[in-house]
Amino acid sequence: MKENIRIRAVYSKKRLLFGNKIRLLRWADAEHAVAVYDECDLGERVSSGEQLVIGFDNVFHSLYAPVIRLGQRPEEPDRFMEECDPRIFRMPVMNSHEYNRHYIDDDMVTESGTVPYTIISDGDIKVIEDIILQGDIHSDGAVRIMENASVLGNIFAENDILLEKNATVLGNIFTQGNIIFEEGASVGQPGKITSVVARGTITFYGGNYVYGYVVSEGGGKILKSDREVLGEYCFPSEPVHEEKITFRDLSEYENVSFQGFRGDIYVKEAVIPEGASVIPKSQFFGCRSLEKLHLPESVSVIGDYAFADCHVLKVWESIEKLSLKSVGTSAFENCYALEFVSLPDSLTVIEGAAFAGCVSVNKLIFSDTALLKKIGDHAFRGCRNLKEVYLPDSVEYVGISAFRDCVSLEQISVSEKIKDQPGITELEKNCPNARIRFREVNSVEKE
Repeated sequence: MKENIRIRAVYSKKRLLFGNKIRLLRWADAEHAVAVYDECDLGERVSSGEQLVIGFDNVFHSLYAPVIRLGQRPEEPDRFMEECDPRIFRMPVMNSHEYNRHYIDDDMVTESGTVPYTIISDGDIKVIEDIILQGDIHSDGAVRIMENASVLGNIFAENDILLEKNATVLGNIFTQGNIIFEEGASVGQPGKITSVVARGTITFYGGNYVYGYVVSEGGGKILKSDREVLGEYCFPSEPVHEEKITFRDLSEYENVSFQGFRGDIYVKEAVIPEGASVIPKSQFFGCRSLEKLHLPESVSVIGDYAFADCHVLKVWESIEKLSLKSVGTSAFENCYALEFVSLPDSLTVIEGAAFAGCVSVNKLIFSDTALLKKIGDHAFRGCRNLKEVYLPDSVEYVGISAFRDCVSLEQISVSEKIKDQPGITELEKNCPNARIRFREVNSVEKE
């Protein structure tokens, strides 16, 4: 769409380009990049599955893309990471509170060079130039983040929010008032989705970045500029997708946002650093191309849905060597390529549907010294190539449909004390070809 066009709505499986003076009545959506030039009315909503680059003198109500560049030209390079203080991406958000502080200045800076607090105030809050605030801001008044200052958490305000030149907020912004982004101000960071929401207006001066959502009930705008379009209309360059996820150190890994890498269809390999003890909830959920996973022996907890729907996933090191204590609900559900023969002796809990649909698993053999106590409902449901199971005497609970639809199951050996557990009593119905052996607690087997 070159220029001077009025359209109702548009969808593209590829890319979209809006030339000058396009008027959109309702919405526009593209699976790949969207480029918008100048003097456009962007209607109710514009969204992109990849990136959204918007020029100058444009108005909008709602925007979404993994990266939104506002007051920029598509032909210009993405310089966000070059212009930010790299330290802020490795620091945790602090929850220690300071109350009714109105000026966040050098007097509050600790030996670490930051202000390690969340600020809660019944009035206005001002963060002085170059300060790094390692927490959230909760204000019953207005908030002003001055030039080159950074806020690592969220900002909640009742009145207006001003982000001065090159100010950075890594969390979300919500206000009942208006928001102004001066030149170079940004919200969010690559690979993580944040929200900027205002009951009033949102104004961008140019050179701005938002990673995620921008919603303005009062209407948003990108201001005019004297910069001319260079040459012909064009799309932004294609983004570079990370295929291998690594971490500089344990601290960087432990401070990954709660959204993790969920839904990233490009990542193929992940290396969890030494010393990591937890794989958080949903961290790699839906990473359909994730094939290689390197886990250190220190991992003891794998959270709910951590690797669910990672269809081609294989654990590169032996799972049996992990210090694993619990595997969360649906943690490996539908990991079709996942293979193992046994799980660590240290494991005590397998939650519901933890390994459901793992069709490449053909044996599940625990040692007699294993500590396993619980196998949750549907834990191994649909493991249709599972042929042999040996559960240790330590098991106390086997949930409903734990082995349902394990159509190849030929033999299962369990302690006599759990013969009345729901997942065991239904075996004859759910796995009619399986031979069931009930062992006395002293491990002498009997039919």
